[in-house]
Amino acid sequence: MNQSLMSVHAVLKRDAFMVRETCAIELEITTDAELSFGSRIEILLPNSWLLVSGPSFTRKLQTDDPAAPHFMQFRSGSGNVAFDISIIPWNQVCEQGLSRHGRKIAATITGGAVASGEPVIFGYHNTFAPHITDRATLRIKVDGVSPKTEPALTTLPGPAASIRIIAPSGVRPDEEFIVRIISLDKFENCSSTRYEHRTLYDQDDGIIAENLNFTGNVAVPVRIEREGIYRFKMDDVMSNAVRISQNAPRPYWGDIHIHTRLSHDGQGDNPYPYARQVAGLDFAAASDHWEALGDQGYELLKQWAENDYEPDKFVTLLADERNPRHWPGHHNLYFRNIDYFMTNKVHLSNKPDFSTIEPWPRYDPSRAMLIPHHTGITFGYNTGGKE
Repeated sequence: MNQSLMSVHAVLKRDAFMVRETCAIELEITTDAELSFGSRIEILLPNSWLLVSGPSFTRKLQTDDPAAPHFMQFRSGSGNVAFDISIIPWNQVCEQGLSRHGRKIAATITGGAVASGEPVIFGYHNTFAPHITDRATLRIKVDGVSPKTEPALTTLPGPAASIRIIAPSGVRPDEEFIVRIISLDKFENCSSTRYEHRTLYDQDDGIIAENLNFTGNVAVPVRIEREGIYRFKMDDVMSNAVRISQNAPRPYWGDIHIHTRLSHDGQGDNPYPYARQVAGLDFAAASDHWEALGDQGYELLKQWAENDYEPDKFVTLLADERNPRHWPGHHNLYFRNIDYFMTNKVHLSNKPDFSTIEPWPRYDPSRAMLIPHHTGITFGYNTGGKE
């Protein structure tokens, strides 16, 4: 059979896990063609299943000891096929981009053959689920051919460990605003716990809303006519203070340094729904590393920002992180609008030397803003310190 016409099918034995659950992944791959000497199966694992708990440390994948952590194995249904397995650093989005956590697991047949319809089973044993709720696709190729539907791993939230109540810091009298009640698991994901018949009070035990039923979080619309300082409570949890005043300046809260799966050191998908609905922020920016983005990554940043921007309610900022060797510290570059952001994205198509990327002088300061961060740290080449 012409391999270009080969059909590939991939199914996970189990595709949903609770956050930080000790577990194993088993993936069954079948084709309608024989796989023989030299045939190659590639699986690109998502960052969330490869980092430990933060951006600095990657799980130590291995193929030697079945009893040790993060053991990886390929086997055929018959058990009569030999595989040579490689663990290769690989960017999740952009093939030319940097990779810290990203790993491609490649298995090449070195003995025997896999018959048409016979399964090849990939196992990732003695590991654990991510600490963030996530739905991450496994990228699979068999001799360069991908399945029409690629399986995805879903990480589910745990039970409630805390409740958070968030309101704006300032509103005008009789202006409707949202009080958010958020139930969090111990990793600060929206929890799986169901709440029934709850009541939201003000600080004087006046009833704001009754019979609240929700899982994870609920948005409660509120209006207050009288000026003053107010708080809200449920189950002995108190919100932040809200100032009701005709002339009160309102502080706005945001997070402008978020990394996602688009970065070589990040995980997770579109961050804006969490920023708005769970963190209760007014604005946010996904500022992923340019070295990992590529055209596809920049396009996703654009889509996320467009989809979640809502004037007067939630603002998404366009940004990326750029750290030239001759600039001390780390730097994020923020853009006034999507067009200027996309016009000035950094291309990796010809693999430029990172030290030649000039982060600032050529940009219009009315449409772009440079902010340093990690200014007091001396790690790596891009801090002004020694290697």
